Amino acid sequence: MQRIRRIEGLRIGPARRPKCPPRPDARTKAEGVNDVWCLDFVYDVMQRGTTVRFLTIIDEGAHFCIDIVAGRSLGAQEVIAALQTAIHRHGMPRHLRSDNGGEFIAHLLQDWLRQSGIKPRFIEPGSPWQNGINESFNARLRDECLNRELLANVLEAQVIVRQFRDEYNQIRPHSSLDYQTPATYRAKMFGQAAGSGQARQAGPSLRPQLAVSSSSDHNN
Repeated sequence: MQRIRRIEGLRIGPARRPKCPPRPDARTKAEGVNDVWCLDFVYDVMQRGTTVRFLTIIDEGAHFCIDIVAGRSLGAQEVIAALQTAIHRHGMPRHLRSDNGGEFIAHLLQDWLRQSGIKPRFIEPGSPWQNGINESFNARLRDECLNRELLANVLEAQVIVRQFRDEYNQIRPHSSLDYQTPATYRAKMFGQAAGSGQARQAGPSLRPQLAVSSSSDHNN
């Protein structure tokens, strides 16, 4: 059979995956607030059996949930819109970490990132632990929110997941943040009071020391 398949020019074995170029910065951790934002998708099924997708955006340096966006279909254009809204409120990140999903590698998104001055950090294929903070958040979102709710429509899903986002950011202390909430920790890195307008819109501070100095200059 192998000889016949060779003669006919048919494939003999499984298709070979193209080799992924080395990505030395895939495991590089965030140096501070707004240094690296992590993106990923979570899926769920609504009451009528239709699928809803959730785009989760996490500030890796502060374990802070920037936003959760719900939609029936979320492509590269919707990802850009979500990032533009998040940047307007929280400042611009220096890097964007994600897997190799079609929405994230799309030319439309990559062109927008280049124009915005944001550098992508793709994790290596089959290595979700390289986006571990976002994966950990997604697990909590599913276990503590989505698995407990029967969603009727996208609007209800959006309201519920953003309530979870606010509780995660403002109420829950994290051991990795010295038992501070992500909102308090992130605000301290900017040298601002938690919940202040300056903390929410402090801009693209790259490291903790730069965040504090830039906010001090702003106050003066």
